[in-house]
Amino acid sequence: MRKHFLFAIIISCVVLLVGLRAQDTSALPPEAQKEFDRGLAAAEQKQWDLAVRHFADAQKSARTSPQVLFNLGLAYGKAGHLLPGIVWLHAYLAAVPQAANADAVRKEITRLEVAQEAITASIIQQASDAASHLEMMRLARLEDVCEMQAASGDLEGAIRNQPQGRGIYETKGHLWEHYLISKAMAGDAQAVLDGLDKVRPDLAVQSGVRGRTSDEIREVENTAKCIVLNHLFHYQAEDAKDWDGASATIDKISQVGLWPETSIRTSRESLDSFRKFSSNRWDALFRWLNLAPGQSQPTVCDIDLDLETALRQALVPPVGTTDVSSWREDGGIVRNLLDVVDRRTQCWNTIQAADRALAWQASHPLTK
Repeated sequence: MRKHFLFAIIISCVVLLVGLRAQDTSALPPEAQKEFDRGLAAAEQKQWDLAVRHFADAQKSARTSPQVLFNLGLAYGKAGHLLPGIVWLHAYLAAVPQAANADAVRKEITRLEVAQEAITASIIQQASDAASHLEMMRLARLEDVCEMQAASGDLEGAIRNQPQGRGIYETKGHLWEHYLISKAMAGDAQAVLDGLDKVRPDLAVQSGVRGRTSDEIREVENTAKCIVLNHLFHYQAEDAKDWDGASATIDKISQVGLWPETSIRTSRESLDSFRKFSSNRWDALFRWLNLAPGQSQPTVCDIDLDLETALRQALVPPVGTTDVSSWREDGGIVRNLLDVVDRRTQCWNTIQAADRALAWQASHPLTK
């Protein structure tokens, strides 16, 4: 019998040896089997990027094979490509919902999630260090770092690190806006609803700052709230197909009282269209496959495929830059590093949104 188990046999932890075995050992098409065996051989030598390449080639001929999806997920993770690893392991669980090793795979997903959060925090710290060494643009770039830190999920760290005394756009309420927009895009409706009232300047302190009245500052507050709620609406209507939740979000936007009635009416009409034309559930497996790198088109998670190169390029000015010193002093390195974080965060939010949407649909059969 041909070997169809994952390269987990080479992992030193005995628990993983037992727990992380692919649950499907059916025969693969000949071309896929050839690449699969090469992937196993590369994995045995801990050549993880090479293993990824062969398993990915196998997947092209056996697109939904659980054993291939499983191997791809762990190989990506061992190669340090954490976000694609998470996607492929989710695809495996979608292909084999009742897999005997499902709990062990979920633990591996959690491990990769924690590791990717640590990498994001490390890049943000690099950006913060680079900003701290600037002269003229130091405060502005440190504020950029804090905004991205909040968007990546570390709101407490962003509030702790933000520069002080810089006006209404650099308050805690501003950081809450970045944080909650990201949460809305990730489908975390409860976090949005719990934190929405925090999206506001401190009117007692900020009234009159830079010539703004309290009413003008409230408009800034309400605009930010509407932006957050609009992101949540699109997640509920398009991703989760949570029609009732989306309708309630429109009601909240209306209560804020900033959007004209025509915009509210347009949102309700678009929700009716979603109900009519998008009522079918996402197929869980193909949703994850559509997020995975190396498929028919680029995905938001491609950023994790060559992180080292992206970080090296962040230190280099754009081609044609005539004044490198000015580029550096303006915070070019900081902006480039934050761009890497932004792209990773987009991928991470998309993964979380897919996971939450599929879980919601699974528990609400009326969404069919």
